[in-house]
Amino acid sequence: MLNIRGLGNIVTPNTSGGSSLGFYVDDVPYSDWFSFQSSLTDIERIEVLRGPQGTLYGQNTQGGVVNIVTRAPTNVWEVRGSTTYGFPGVRENQLTIKGPVEENLFFSLSGLYSERDGFVRNTFIDELIDNRQSLAVRGQLRWLSPARDWDVRLGLNYEENNDGSFLSVPFDRANRREVNQDFIGKIHSAGNDQSLRVFYNGSGIRFTSITARREFRNSPASGDGDAGPLPIVNANVDLNTLKWSQEFRLQSPETARTFEWLVGGYYEYKETGIDVSTIFGPGGAAFGFPPATSITPAEFTDTTYAVFSQLTYRPTPPLTITGGLRFETRNFNMERQSFLELEGVRRSAGPDINLSDSNNVVLPKLAIDYRFSPNVMVYGSIARGYKNGGFSSLPSIPEAAQFDAERIWTYEIGTKTNWLNDRLLANVAFFYTRVRDYQVIDFVPPNISSIVNAESANIWGFELEFRAQPSRGFDLNAGFGYTNARFDRYTTGAGLKLDGNRLPSTPEFTFNAGAQYRSPNGFFGRAEVQGFGQIFFEENNEAKQEPFVLVNARIGYEFDNFGVYLYGNNLFDKTYFTSSFRSSFDPNTRFFGAIGEGRTIGVQVTTRF
Repeated sequence: MLNIRGLGNIVTPNTSGGSSLGFYVDDVPYSDWFSFQSSLTDIERIEVLRGPQGTLYGQNTQGGVVNIVTRAPTNVWEVRGSTTYGFPGVRENQLTIKGPVEENLFFSLSGLYSERDGFVRNTFIDELIDNRQSLAVRGQLRWLSPARDWDVRLGLNYEENNDGSFLSVPFDRANRREVNQDFIGKIHSAGNDQSLRVFYNGSGIRFTSITARREFRNSPASGDGDAGPLPIVNANVDLNTLKWSQEFRLQSPETARTFEWLVGGYYEYKETGIDVSTIFGPGGAAFGFPPATSITPAEFTDTTYAVFSQLTYRPTPPLTITGGLRFETRNFNMERQSFLELEGVRRSAGPDINLSDSNNVVLPKLAIDYRFSPNVMVYGSIARGYKNGGFSSLPSIPEAAQFDAERIWTYEIGTKTNWLNDRLLANVAFFYTRVRDYQVIDFVPPNISSIVNAESANIWGFELEFRAQPSRGFDLNAGFGYTNARFDRYTTGAGLKLDGNRLPSTPEFTFNAGAQYRSPNGFFGRAEVQGFGQIFFEENNEAKQEPFVLVNARIGYEFDNFGVYLYGNNLFDKTYFTSSFRSSFDPNTRFFGAIGEGRTIGVQVTTRF
């Protein structure tokens, strides 16, 4: 789960709510965290924008945006490829071909196939259970008008992943890369998207149109529900989602200086089907569950309309004032059923639940920055953010199925500086966020999870960023972030007061440092460290991951058209948890969770022509 300044995405798919963070790949919005797939090729850059971004982007996001841009085809032929082989069982091949079809028409085609053996062994069957396979294909057709003012791009993408089983590793196990489970699950997912992007860059105005269709399917996604060797309970989730979106933007020309403006409109329609099955085996009788299958199918639909705008005014050269405004209206509903299948006969297990709702929201933004010199700028901003409310499919009563939207006001001040002809950069930012109706996961055994709202939360912290180039080819970078994210007022449905507890999945601090050298004669070397502070996985602050550090390194030699590298990730083979859950079927173990990837070492060969 990704998290920016204490705001992240809910890690349960059986809801119709929104995400705190937005993902874009070549302007295609991925509104659901579970449909974002990371096997991307031919990447030009990755941009991370912090804070609410609803006045600049069609899709509303309150925590920030991760914007991934691939390299566009041009009239120059180019072939790029790479082959990677390593441990444990790492095999990956990438290939990109791009060039002209005719004078003003260009294409690109990229493909990737990768495999990796697992890190976690199931001692019950003596096999690794978290193996991974990925296949990705991305194509783009681009037309440029003779005057180069029109740019039209048709994009196609397909990706498929096999990720082994859900990981349920006991927190107190001496060897955290071993489990003992009788059922081996499987996670198979596939997604595809198609987009048509039209850009006009005229002397007096710019126009953008982005039409996108996104489909994602996760079937099956299964695992051992009791996380143990007895045939007690298994779980399976089948999910599919289809989304259409249309975004229009009009904005000032690139030559604008005193006034820069943008106005846009956004439409999104999304439908999601989810089928959650809980299969009780013979061992379930000891816990009061006879051999049967509980099945809960649900259909969600969601329609969003939004208009957004932003204006930047420079009354004097050092001073810049930016204001933005977004209005969004949303209609959403859920149709949910419940069945119990016993001895091959399916019966209704309760009344159908049909819910619908709508909401409107206005999101303003104001930012001011002042340049004391070309190298020193200070700034401040205030913005309102919003994350959708919605419905959860598993609760059996309507009152427990609905949760409210999460709303924030966020404030930021900071300074950005660069020195020595941009060879030295140093930035600092301070932020404070007030959250109302903070969304958390409420879990009732054996399989009932829903979203509930905490009354309020406070988040504050600071970030430091440093980059330097002491000499040609030698680059240094470092960063540090501190986040104090706590519930201000939160009383659970069971009456437990959690005021002052840390927000889940938010590390207290993070840091990174890296050094890279690329010599004129072809030598390349890079080393980096990433550090994470203490992380609590649940709102009661019992399950936690202590601070840990990851070390990565890469060394190689680069020729004119190819390079050879030796790399290592997580070099010291640090074992750490990335999530947790409670088990109702193992009285000796309180928490189970998934762990991060172990050490990988390999050789990579790259080519470019």
